[in-house]
Amino acid sequence: MFRLFQTRTLIIAAAGIAALGGIVFLLIYETRSARVPAPSPMSASPVVRATPHVVGDEKVLLERVKLSVVYFVPRDRQELIRKDWTYTVEESLDLMRAFHRLQFHGKSDLVYEVAREPVIGEYDGAFYDGTDTNRGNPNAWGTVLAELDRRLGKTPSGQEGTFAVRLVLYEGVGALGGDHQILASSGYLGTSYAATTFYHELGHTFGLKDAYNYESGAAYDEDVMGLGRQKPIGQVYLSDAVKRELGIIL
Repeated sequence: MFRLFQTRTLIIAAAGIAALGGIVFLLIYETRSARVPAPSPMSASPVVRATPHVVGDEKVLLERVKLSVVYFVPRDRQELIRKDWTYTVEESLDLMRAFHRLQFHGKSDLVYEVAREPVIGEYDGAFYDGTDTNRGNPNAWGTVLAELDRRLGKTPSGQEGTFAVRLVLYEGVGALGGDHQILASSGYLGTSYAATTFYHELGHTFGLKDAYNYESGAAYDEDVMGLGRQKPIGQVYLSDAVKRELGIIL
């Protein structure tokens, strides 16, 4: 018998028998079952998750941000105290909370507490402002915050996983942010972009830089750190580049 293949399993598919010199031909065909290799064990890939943090320091997390709000009024400006300031500032803070949660993709919460009574300064406004209020009023930044640190205690850099920031509404001019502190004129409460301004300065406490040229005002980006800083907060956003800096996205 002529064997066409070496096989383990033989199936006679056809046999032709012919009388040719007494030789019988059997046609034998092989079928081979397909072998499916067993899947090789795959090691589980580690899940990489973005965790919000301060720009340049992954150890300082932003999973919870707490604003402590005080209204600071120089001694000679008490007649300018806004009667509805607590209600108005809380409106802005609530808008900031919603914006923050949305832009941080739900990975960070922003909470706040508001001191119900204004803090009356020990000096007149000229002492805090100095002679030059340009560039955000840096003299008020130094004098007001130093007095608050002495009278109320320094803002904690963080406790129990919370990134703490003091937001000072100042009965004067200016807007600056950094080092767990924000100084912003109470005059912003009368604008449509109060929440945006406060959040822009909050961004500086996170380590973000201005996305515009301070001298010309020309913006490098349209997000809240750039052109969007003077728009209602519902019309602005954090750019993807900023979100990567903050560890919100990879």
